[in-house]
Amino acid sequence: MGRGDVQTKVHTMATKKKMTLYLPEDLVAQTKTEAGRQERSLSWIMELAWKIARERIQEMPAIEELAPALSE
Repeated sequence: MGRGDVQTKVHTMATKKKMTLYLPEDLVAQTKTEAGRQERSLSWIMELAWKIARERIQEMPAIEELAPALSE
């Protein structure tokens, strides 16, 4: 860095909330294995998985959209 250069690091902390999820045992085991492999927390793995899957999940029809088809 030259004279007068200033290096700044911006750190933003999103609000975190504790949550309990009930997941199948095999999913929990797979997530723990992946977290260990990547040396990351379970929360980090789950958050990344959601970010990756979100668009695909949003493309799925809502239950209200399926209701008429289910009643036929």
